[in-house]
Amino acid sequence: MPRVDPPRNARDIAGDLRRVIDYFRGIGVNINRGRIQLYLSTLDAAGRGEPVDRGLLWSAACEVADLVQIVTLDPNVLAPVSHRLAGIPGGDPTYKAASGEDPGRNLCFELITAATLQAGGQRSQLQNPSDVTNTIAGSALLVECKRPTTNLALGRCLKKGYKQLSEHRRNGHTGYGVIALDVSALVNPDFGILIDVDAASAVRAVYGHIQRVFGRASEHLARAARSSRADAGVHLLMFRVRCMTGDGKSPANTTVVWHLEPVVRLDSAEFRAIYEAMSRQPAFTPGVIVLNADDARLPRA
Repeated sequence: MPRVDPPRNARDIAGDLRRVIDYFRGIGVNINRGRIQLYLSTLDAAGRGEPVDRGLLWSAACEVADLVQIVTLDPNVLAPVSHRLAGIPGGDPTYKAASGEDPGRNLCFELITAATLQAGGQRSQLQNPSDVTNTIAGSALLVECKRPTTNLALGRCLKKGYKQLSEHRRNGHTGYGVIALDVSALVNPDFGILIDVDAASAVRAVYGHIQRVFGRASEHLARAARSSRADAGVHLLMFRVRCMTGDGKSPANTTVVWHLEPVVRLDSAEFRAIYEAMSRQPAFTPGVIVLNADDARLPRA
């Protein structure tokens, strides 16, 4: 199942954020500014029982969960993007589709992707040569990361990802090609709680929301596919959603879903290698995120 962070009290989340701030301070970066500073003051106020803006509190919970994952990366891994780290506190405190371009969150998505893949046991690298590089079955995994906020932008992002991977191939880089897209703003453009009859149903419904995004963006996706370069060597699309889910009565949960879409034949050696590697990934549980192990489309031994 997707990872669901159970409700936690504001004081604990504030403690997590302070540890993140200390981590970045230790590598010479002050992120206790802008929206990060606002999150901390909001969490502290909520911890004291004072009234706070609920949307801002939900944003703080989601963002802190991401930041906690990011600081699992070694400082040496962050070195290639050190000049961009100071931009993390920028952007709207509550990010919505209308918020526009956000370089700090763009970087955070690259770091989240690196940390997620690294949890499988292989250390990630940044900008070497792609946004994120990891290893699958002894071969490089080249990942380009995008954060579209509109259906039109989703098509543009895919087209750009194909172009970037094509350039890596022309420069002699081999391995598996992946385009990772954070579609949170498309699934939940106003950043509300995704509500269903119970918390478990709300989490499952996130997959339906992702499929509806694909449907609405089908024309743009088809145009991107027609314009893509045949030499890009793209094997997998990874779609991520981070949101709040719940039943509308109990405390909401922060939920993250990684939806994987192979773009190679399911009976190919490439698919088998990707499937087996992702099956060992803590964030990519077979049967929900990838494909059911009994799915008739899967290659048989």
